Amino acid sequence: MASKIDILQRRHFFKRIKERYEKEFKRKDRLEIIRLIQRQKSVPLRKYSNSKVAHSVEYNGITYTVIYSNRRKELITALPSDSYELDEYLKTLESDEDSDEPQTTPSIE
Repeated sequence: MASKIDILQRRHFFKRIKERYEKEFKRKDRLEIIRLIQRQKSVPLRKYSNSKVAHSVEYNGITYTVIYSNRRKELITALPSDSYELDEYLKTLESDEDSDEPQTTPSIE
């Protein structure tokens, strides 16, 4: 059974996909993106820690930018497709890596 953190993380991912790409994802869509990443059918964009990597993944004709956790084998969030917003988000992640505070996923709106 999935932990409460896993459930919340998945809800967060689904929310960000809908918000940033205007797509309604189902469980099978999330699992397929995970499979594409695990089978190296994505483009790694940037490594943020030993376990978190941003990937560009093409799925159903759309290119998604997502953060994947190698440790948890799970999608963390979907990043904006707009390059300026993406750059700003990536800077936020880098500054989070430098702090001792627990990491949260900021919302870009």
